[in-house]
Amino acid sequence: MNALALPLVAALLALLATAVVVALLYLLKPPPSTVVVPSSVIWDRVLRESRPRADRLRWWLSLLLAVLIASGMVGAAVQLHPSGTHGVESKLIVVIDDSPTMATRTTDGSTRLEHALAKARALMQARAPGCQIWLADTMRRVVIPAFRSRDEALVQLAQVHVAYGFRPEIVLPEGSSGIETVVITDGVSMGSIPTQARVESVFQSVENAGITAFEVRALPADPGSTWLTSSWSTPAVSTSTSNSPSSASVARVFLVSCPSLPGAYVTS
Repeated sequence: MNALALPLVAALLALLATAVVVALLYLLKPPPSTVVVPSSVIWDRVLRESRPRADRLRWWLSLLLAVLIASGMVGAAVQLHPSGTHGVESKLIVVIDDSPTMATRTTDGSTRLEHALAKARALMQARAPGCQIWLADTMRRVVIPAFRSRDEALVQLAQVHVAYGFRPEIVLPEGSSGIETVVITDGVSMGSIPTQARVESVFQSVENAGITAFEVRALPADPGSTWLTSSWSTPAVSTSTSNSPSSASVARVFLVSCPSLPGAYVTS
């Protein structure tokens, strides 16, 4: 963030004014001085052998170099930003997905919502203090009826939490077309997203486990009971469908009793 950030038009005017000032300084010339010399023969020869075109070219190149250096110094102090993105009159719409799936923890132990809040906070803090921000959440728990200042939006952001009971939905203010809109979501339960919005994803795929095979065999000693062997598969562990113990297998064995009366039960 730069305290001298200006809209595009104002910044271009500042660069133009800089170029004009440098050109005017180059046009300033000291008043000619009169010097009495004993003879003008030497000076007439100097005038004949001089190259005014080459001198004029060097003068223009020097002026161009000075303008570029001054413009670079002004551009470093005054950031060029399109109007509507930064500056006092800029606006920003931030939509946070606070649906139940955002409570899922990622590999670093933080939830998806915590990552979303961190992204939103960094996005808001990168704006100029005069930026007007509309903060909303997909579960409609945060109420901001109008655009607020950046500091007020940051206070509202701290109140966002995972909510239940509503269908996630993105509700934008009237006349939001053309305003920078950012939607931070995991994309799991989110419906349609406005075309004008830029999506910041906090989804992170993790290793999971699932049943890949199972086998049912009767016990010779007890016809009313059977062995049920299920195999679990994970990306990091190989599995086996056998009952023999193995460090590379992930299997659970269930003892299923099937008496003649209804109400069979399962023990593991």
